[in-house]
Order: sequence, then structure tokens, then C-alpha cells
Amino acid sequence: LGGRVPPSSLLGGRLSVSVTLARAGGRAAARLDAAFSGSITARGLTAELPLEPSVIPDLPRGLAGRLEAHLAAIRWAGGRITAVRGTIEAHRLTLNGTQPLGAYRVTFPDASAGPPIGGFRGLGGPFSVQGTGRLTPGPGYVVSGLIASRPDAPPRPAAPLRYPGAAGAAGRRSVSVAGAFL
Repeated sequence: LGGRVPPSSLLGGRLSVSVTLARAGGRAAARLDAAFSGSITARGLTAELPLEPSVIPDLPRGLAGRLEAHLAAIRWAGGRITAVRGTIEAHRLTLNGTQPLGAYRVTFPDASAGPPIGGFRGLGGPFSVQGTGRLTPGPGYVVSGLIASRPDAPPRPAAPLRYPGAAGAAGRRSVSVAGAFL
């Protein structure tokens, strides 16, 4: 943990500090602005962390990979995330260390009113995925959209897609995943 506080930041009714966190296999850095109203905004947040239960407590058992975040801004107020602008990616996802699941990105455009919602898509791997990622007051998340096996996908990771419900147009199925973090 490292940081510095410029004395001039207190003159504007806020505390501003640059923070760097390091842990085994991961790193995060940002400028944190804490207003006297209680809101906190992280600016220029970059993070590279292992995908594990210490980062996301509701992580499905056996899921592993790496998280990367590049956020221009993320704001907390009243104990929840109220605005996000930037991207969060999951890379080298595997299930039980043997089943490759690919890589995915959620992009949050400029912040707007309401819960933060971003576009979700696959970046390669055995599945073609497109949908939305929404942050909930929990703090949590809901990712929903359409998923299909890619034509060149190995049969083992794609097997679960053969069973739940009927596929719609272009062989895609609806999927929704929810959980909590922090």
C-alpha cells in the first residue's frame, strides 16, 4: 500500500490521494477523491488481479482467470457504485483448471442516471457472447445476454449449451449470471 496526499486537495472540500495496492499476483492504482458528503470517486483506476474468491466472493467454484480494469472513473455513494466509465475484462478464464472459457469485456460508456450498465461481449474462446453487464446496489452484478458455441469450439466446453432449453435464432441461448463482489 502506498499513497500521497497533496495538501491543496483539502481546500476544495475533499481529500484527494493517489493510491497503489500490490498483492501476490496483482496490482491496482488510482487517484481517490473523497468528498465530505461521503462519496468516493476513483479516477484513472487500473488493476490487474487474479480472478479468485478474495476479489469476488460469489465466484463460481472452479472458475479462474485474470481481471483487468481500465476505468476513467468509478464513484461510490451511500455504500454502492453509482457511476462507472471504462472497461473491465476477464482473460484466460478456465473452469476447474482444464476447460478453457475464453475472454470477455464489459464496457461502461459515459456515466448516466440509473444503475451503471455496460455492453458485454466475448473476446474469443469457445463461446460467442453478447449482452449487458449491470452493477447492482448490493454491491453486485448481473450479466445477461445471448450465448452460442463457436463453430470451431472443442466439444467439452460447449456441452452445457446443448441442454438448457431451446436455442433461438442462430443457435443462441439466453443466459444470466448474478453475484456480489467486494
